[in-house]
Amino acid sequence: MIAEDLVVMILANSAVTTIIGSGSSCRFYPVTAPVNTPAPYCVYLKLAPGRLYNHQGYAGFQQAQYQISCFHTTPSGVAALDAAIVAALEAWRTTKVKAVFIDEERDLRDEETKFFHVPVTFTVVYEG
Repeated sequence: MIAEDLVVMILANSAVTTIIGSGSSCRFYPVTAPVNTPAPYCVYLKLAPGRLYNHQGYAGFQQAQYQISCFHTTPSGVAALDAAIVAALEAWRTTKVKAVFIDEERDLRDEETKFFHVPVTFTVVYEG
């Protein structure tokens, strides 16, 4: 499944794990982070699945949209985490993953935690 491939790829990227940790101290969570998680951390979720079609029908490719939300205590910290995530995504090519398109990045602030937040929305095109 492409979600598992995404997690493996992100957690194998040293620029990302230098910031969010690795192994048992890794802070990369599906859907939501545990309450009171210290920054920096990331949360990932699938926004939209999709099959690609051509004039003959199903083209043999999937297109899924995901979001990785980056959280940090400083603007420069969240910018570094965002840059590491985007660089990892843009370099992600396998026999299965054919393309990754960055759709949107936004600068936000979580009012409850006061963490700086950059959600990175992207589309993955893959065989499947």
